[in-house]
Amino acid sequence: MRPLTVLLVVIGVLFLGAAFIYATTEARALPGFFPGYDTAITRAHLKHAVAAVLLGLGCFVLAWFSTGPRSARQQH
Repeated sequence: MRPLTVLLVVIGVLFLGAAFIYATTEARALPGFFPGYDTAITRAHLKHAVAAVLLGLGCFVLAWFSTGPRSARQQH
């Protein structure tokens, strides 16, 4: 496997994990390093969760395209 493909898959999994945390955790209970952490807000950040899912899926699509066959020029 190419290193870029592995990196994209790892980042995609991290984004999907972040999406799960955003969707299931109140803003005041988020880890402090997450964007959207706020002690005054009691609801979950669903927009952040949707954005993280889209970024994760985008990483998986890029990883899929990076596994395609090399062009005839690159094979020589």
